[in-house]
Amino acid sequence: MSDLYERIVSQRDALPRLMERIPGFTGYLDLTARRAADRMIRDYVSGEVQKRLTRLADVGKRLVE
Repeated sequence: MSDLYERIVSQRDALPRLMERIPGFTGYLDLTARRAADRMIRDYVSGEVQKRLTRLADVGKRLVE
């Protein structure tokens, strides 16, 4: 997750970089970036699990036939 988080942080535009200079705001931006990275990972894992479940159901149907 840290690689994805680092990519998200490195791709910030000029405005978020300017806002990083505001005391206390950096933590908020980091939290938002961590949440985005976490969401991407969870979406990916969820999609992979769903693919496997679909494939398993298809195999089960073929075995029953």
